[in-house]
Amino acid sequence: MTACLRLVLLVILAAFTPSVVLAHAQLLSTEPADSAVLEMAPKTLTLRFNEPVSPLRFTLVGPDGIAVAVEASGGTDIAVQLPPALATGTHLLSWRVVSIDGHPIGGSLVFSIGRATGSAAAE
Repeated sequence: MTACLRLVLLVILAAFTPSVVLAHAQLLSTEPADSAVLEMAPKTLTLRFNEPVSPLRFTLVGPDGIAVAVEASGGTDIAVQLPPALATGTHLLSWRVVSIDGHPIGGSLVFSIGRATGSAAAE
């Protein structure tokens, strides 16, 4: 095979190869930021993704180690509704969502109210 023919075949192959590789959704940022110490308890937490996601499970573990399910909306920016009157100390939000390609992804967000206390155990 000549070099010219190889080059033509490579150009044709490159033209029909998808330029974007499908990947799972990625968490871009959170409000509050991970490990933040807040003066007052927020009413909601926000998780910002690079593509729309659907909530599967959101659990909040308080400083006392008790886990409660919390509600979350779907989309690119997930708003997580927190229970009223959160205790002073460190809280852990464990989350799991489904990306557009159908794959579940998950993670956690740690934040403290008033002051950081002992580490909360992940579910």
